[in-house]
Amino acid sequence: MNIEILDAPATILGEGIFFDKYSATLFWVDIIGNKIFQFSTYKQELTEIFDVPLNPSSILEKEVNKLIFTNNKGIAKLDLNNGKIEQIITVLHDSSLYRSNDGIKLSDGDYIFGTMGFQPDDNVGMIYKGKNAYNLEPTQVGIHIPNTFIELNDELLISDSYKQLIYSFSKDLNSKPKVWANFSNEVFTPDGGTITKDERIFIAMWGGSRVLELSLEGEILCSIGLPVLQPTNCILADDNCLYITSAKEGLNDTQLAEFPLSGKTFRVHLGNNNEK
Repeated sequence: MNIEILDAPATILGEGIFFDKYSATLFWVDIIGNKIFQFSTYKQELTEIFDVPLNPSSILEKEVNKLIFTNNKGIAKLDLNNGKIEQIITVLHDSSLYRSNDGIKLSDGDYIFGTMGFQPDDNVGMIYKGKNAYNLEPTQVGIHIPNTFIELNDELLISDSYKQLIYSFSKDLNSKPKVWANFSNEVFTPDGGTITKDERIFIAMWGGSRVLELSLEGEILCSIGLPVLQPTNCILADDNCLYITSAKEGLNDTQLAEFPLSGKTFRVHLGNNNEK
């Protein structure tokens, strides 16, 4: 597979990549660098960089000239015309110790996202789900570093990157989760992921220099090798290309010398479904 490097700055902790099909535009964040990037897939060029405080972590949806995203206080709205930010949902946690991480908008209109400590340890975060500030419900499901967030038929796939496990939850989060995929014996751990219209599941593997394609049952179908140690998230755009973010956070000088492209964003053309 041909891997291209986007003409965009390297991030410290690139994440939350999102594709808006109506404008053929990608958005992604730098959680530590406090930025949101806007990239035209039609022109294949970076069109804007927004300075955004409070550790933006995932893009939930795009409205007309507005971007809804998570930050360390909850959910905020960015005006793409003037860069102004409005905090629309604030969750009850200590934002000096905890921040939001991954999340998506579900097909029923609910937002769902998770929180985690700035220094991940045995403390667990929360999962928040709802349509607005008035019905956003916090749920404690024992996840330390919430990632992936893929809506799969009647289930939700949510990873705990701390435990190196991907769980299958019921959409109401009320039933006991099942382990959908187990990477606890690997040197890498599942991070952000996506499901395509034809139900192809792709998940970035932090520490593994790869994105994995998995079946609906969690079996590995294909591995896409990458020139970075810490891929973080991925999304499929209308050009049938997988766009992949990465991070250089926490890498030492030796690792940075081995993986000098760390923090860059990549484009991989997937070809036809039978091309592996």
